[in-house]
Amino acid sequence: MQALLSSVPLFAGLTPKSLERLARSARQIHAPKGTLLFRAGETPAGLYSVLSGLVKIAVPTAPEQEKVVALLGSGRSFGLSATFAHEPHIVSAAAVHDTVIVHVPKAQVLAAMKKDPEFACEIAASLSRRLRELLTEVRSSTAESGIQRTVTFLLGELPQTVGDGAATITLPAKKRIIASRLALTGEHFSRILHELTSARLISVDGPKVTIKDVSRLRKYVYADAASQSDGP
Repeated sequence: MQALLSSVPLFAGLTPKSLERLARSARQIHAPKGTLLFRAGETPAGLYSVLSGLVKIAVPTAPEQEKVVALLGSGRSFGLSATFAHEPHIVSAAAVHDTVIVHVPKAQVLAAMKKDPEFACEIAASLSRRLRELLTEVRSSTAESGIQRTVTFLLGELPQTVGDGAATITLPAKKRIIASRLALTGEHFSRILHELTSARLISVDGPKVTIKDVSRLRKYVYADAASQSDGP
């Protein structure tokens, strides 16, 4: 378990002694696709980190409806804010695919923060980064068009080693989940993919999206942004 914890960025800077203490209480969770890890309103049980798979973080908006606020893959941690605020969760967390997670109980995390100042600083930095992400997303959802948000998302799924030619990605979740993540309806997201396909910028085959030319797609989103700013 100690080796698993050390592979998570949030715990990577811990001293061996601190890691050992956390490892004693940590447990590995194998969450099949669709597993609900916690609901909004439940008392926080501790800190979760994704080892493999994908976790959906969502805010309930109406009975049987939700707004997806984050899709977290390997190395990402969640449950931070509720754990330290000593308040119920305001979001739910569920496995999008078969997912492996490590869970560290709240009491042990708080104890580790008191004993290891560097870990406490990393926790604070992680919370700050997440806040910045949320503020950036709010700005994006109000200032950027649906096409801009969609293209930015597609380009963000590319491996860093990809150049400016053609590339194929696999959507990390169902289209309705991605649409919610981008503050779009499922219908709007589908129309945008169709528009990009008609412009011969992408092709879509189920969950696989082929970008015909990465540089052209980037120019397309910049042109869309320029047209938005030149509007009445």
